[in-house]
Amino acid sequence: MARGRQRGGQRLQSPHDLLFQVAFQDPEVVRAELKAVLPPELFAQVDFTTLTPLRNRSTHDDLSETTNDTLYRVRVGGAEAYVWFLMEHQSTADRLMGFRLLRYMVGAWNDHIKGEGRAAQGSLPLIIPVVVLHDPDGRTAPTRFAELYDAPGWLLTLVRPLAPDFTYLVDDLMSVDHDTIEGRSRSAVYRLALWLLRTRGNGEENRFAAYVEAWEALAPEHKSSFVEAFLRYVVEVSSEAEPMPLRAAMAASPRFEEAIVTYREQLEQRGEQRGLEKGIQLGQAAMLLAQLTDKFGTLPDDVTSRLNQGSDADLKRWAHRILRADTLVEVFDDA
Repeated sequence: MARGRQRGGQRLQSPHDLLFQVAFQDPEVVRAELKAVLPPELFAQVDFTTLTPLRNRSTHDDLSETTNDTLYRVRVGGAEAYVWFLMEHQSTADRLMGFRLLRYMVGAWNDHIKGEGRAAQGSLPLIIPVVVLHDPDGRTAPTRFAELYDAPGWLLTLVRPLAPDFTYLVDDLMSVDHDTIEGRSRSAVYRLALWLLRTRGNGEENRFAAYVEAWEALAPEHKSSFVEAFLRYVVEVSSEAEPMPLRAAMAASPRFEEAIVTYREQLEQRGEQRGLEKGIQLGQAAMLLAQLTDKFGTLPDDVTSRLNQGSDADLKRWAHRILRADTLVEVFDDA
């Protein structure tokens, strides 16, 4: 998952998170993705009329990131069982993804058993994790949890029945092409979401007509939430000045052109604000550097970089300590 920024103690969504979460609100998108990754015999047993999104908010302080996954409950095999599907996206390959998924699952189970009477039942829902990977380098992390253990093969063989293990499904978008994604589903939301994630908002010039067609399908007003998330994604993520997906959107609808202008203005304003905040912060760092030099004389080379990289809270804390500190260690030591 793409990590967001912090502001005022709240986590801000990255463009990747926003696109993924908005797109995967659509049951057709979920269905298309599960069809692409599940074994056919399992997919055939899934009753998508029972698909229900679940909120997965773990109560563990260090599991706040689990609120960014997409969790669904669906009946599988008639009336026999429910299965939860944990759907996650990853913009960069993470070797410890299996560990993160395990934490997500434990958080979901923990929330589940807190439901009325569920703890007494002594059972947990089955969770199948799915990762949509859009790292330009492709899949590099192991998909089996046991591969993360730091132990020789002979020992792993002996303890295999005793150690936690599972395999998660990965849809590596770098290993599929535009046509493969198009062939998976007729859903314009699904196609456009994966095309944009796969190309990081740049698109493919020779697919202009396909993008126009997809944008046209999103023109109705009730599709506006998808349009907003997708356009914002391209504006904020694309490395090109005039990315093809935006040109395709403008060709599809004049209304989209107005939205693009608005999003670009908002992005520019945020950039100016961040630049102003960074300038103020660097000024505070320079003042603090002068105060440290006056008090302690010649400073180690790493002090300047540490000050420049420090947060606003760091700079305030260090400035307060200068008044009483007798050494540099006392200024910077947070032990």
